[in-house]
Amino acid sequence: MAAWPFIAGLIDSILFPGIVVYAIFHGVVDYKVLTPPILFLGANILAKLIYILISLKGKVKVYDILISVLPYAGSAYLLRKFLIKDQLLSQTVYAFLKMKKLEIKGQIIEFIKKKTKL
Repeated sequence: MAAWPFIAGLIDSILFPGIVVYAIFHGVVDYKVLTPPILFLGANILAKLIYILISLKGKVKVYDILISVLPYAGSAYLLRKFLIKDQLLSQTVYAFLKMKKLEIKGQIIEFIKKKTKL
């Protein structure tokens, strides 16, 4: 499920603008053109709703789940809700990201050192 946002993002950034451009250049806006993005949007929302209901059963209110299934804004809403209101989780995520930053920084420095020795 972690790869789904990337797949959905690609479809949203390629399929939807492509349909708009197609409709503008061909002067056709009908159900044949609009059906794929509407079906994808509906399937995307339904998949998120089912996943969140199953994985966060009883931990999140129904209102929060309904907001969280909205494309793009939903995940930001959940992050804000959990990270800002829960100080321990916020501190833990901050410490983890700081550790990862230092780890990646060290890997980049090692990579540069190896490339400069050649």
